[in-house]
Amino acid sequence: MTTFDTPDKTDYFRIATLKAGLRLLKFGITPHRGWTLTKALKWATEYTGRTYKRSEVDTAIADLTKKQEEMLK
Repeated sequence: MTTFDTPDKTDYFRIATLKAGLRLLKFGITPHRGWTLTKALKWATEYTGRTYKRSEVDTAIADLTKKQEEMLK
């Protein structure tokens, strides 16, 4: 069993969850009632520092992947 016991590990998991949610939202599937594409892109901005338009979902996912790779180093 994996434990996310440090803030870095918790952020890594949150980014992975956010990426999965963005992939669903991209195709019109709502992962949870409170999730909207606008909110998810705002959450992505908190991690990457770049603001995204609704049409830039793929860019946000790519940037989040880069952020995760940086966290592993």
